[in-house]
Amino acid sequence: MDRNDPAYEGQREYTPLFLRIYDPLVLGVFAPVIWRCSASHLVEGYRRHMGHRHLDVGPGTGYFLARAGLHDASPVTLLDPNVNVLAHASRRLQNLDVTTIEADVLKPLPIGAPFDSAALNGVLHCLPGPLSSKAAAVSNVAAVLAPGGVLFGSSILGTSGRHNWLGRRILEANNRRGTFDNLGDTEEGLREILSARFERVELETVGTMAIFAATKSSHEAVGWQHLAAQTALRTGSWAREARPGSGAQCRARTAIDGQLAVDREVDQGRGPRTARAPPHDRQEQDTRLDARQRAADPAARDSIEDPVRRRTREVLRGEGLEADPVRDRVGTAGWPAVARSRSALAQPLRR
Repeated sequence: MDRNDPAYEGQREYTPLFLRIYDPLVLGVFAPVIWRCSASHLVEGYRRHMGHRHLDVGPGTGYFLARAGLHDASPVTLLDPNVNVLAHASRRLQNLDVTTIEADVLKPLPIGAPFDSAALNGVLHCLPGPLSSKAAAVSNVAAVLAPGGVLFGSSILGTSGRHNWLGRRILEANNRRGTFDNLGDTEEGLREILSARFERVELETVGTMAIFAATKSSHEAVGWQHLAAQTALRTGSWAREARPGSGAQCRARTAIDGQLAVDREVDQGRGPRTARAPPHDRQEQDTRLDARQRAADPAARDSIEDPVRRRTREVLRGEGLEADPVRDRVGTAGWPAVARSRSALAQPLRR
């Protein structure tokens, strides 16, 4: 990070030497004694909120991820502007599938894939400026979370916190050094910047630390599912023109897999139940959608001779949709994969 960057001071002290003593000093002494919030309380947040695809912003030494109960080879992305932090944490987490990104959370993140969860644990109080400026970090993380994704973490409160005499002295000293910039940070202000980007915010104060979990709007799931479906349909070359295993094929398959993943979350009670039609209606909607696409492509229609196709054609004939053209088509080789993916549709229609 550039030394002239306003965020430089907040991460400057994370040298290889400091990282080696960080756990016993900061987590073993400062957290329980000065800030009056034990590390075990923060570990619980990881165990409770971490999703399959997780982004950890400011991972520190990797202490919390190492105790989060992750299975070997679980995918984890670490993001920090300090290369010392990334190197130290990735060495500690060698049993995981770690991706490291050197970036500043106050700037748009160079990440494409959506994450199920993200952590800002002990980060906000180190960022420069008032909470209104730190809102950029919250927005940037929210932008890479999937619908229903969770941002969780903690931050030390400023002078509004119930600090003891020693805690107040250390708070002021860290702000003078530039390690912290949080004298004006309040629980109300933190709730405000989280609520601006998240539908549901849980916030509690333990000692002088605000611990939060914010869930992204579930209403975005509808648009995301629609986008995934349209992406799959518009990649016609997946079936007709692309070689097996090519980029076009993979993009279409990824889109369909993403849509089905959201469907599974809804079925398991973890997704937005209000954003989904009743099972019978949804099945009929899927049938009609597939029917329109097959009717517009005789080659694709003829490639699948099964009860699903017969039932689909019956629905079309009953609604006068057989000749209804569609602009987006998946080719002949693609439809068997789509049909297999829609096993929930096929089962009730088999005769």
